[in-house]
Amino acid sequence: MAKDGTARGGQRVGSGRKSKALTDKIADGRLNGAMILPEPTEIEGADVPAVKDYLNP
Repeated sequence: MAKDGTARGGQRVGSGRKSKALTDKIADGRLNGAMILPEPTEIEGADVPAVKDYLNP
């Protein structure tokens, strides 16, 4: 830190090697601890009334 209180020098922001995407890491097998979620068995839909029916007293 300089005398005037500013931090000068050091590594520039954004410099260095860019990180790989998560999908690339999983495809390479480098992310062994990743949790793979199971597919839901069945999802049911429900009929929902219009919003204006909720707002009218």
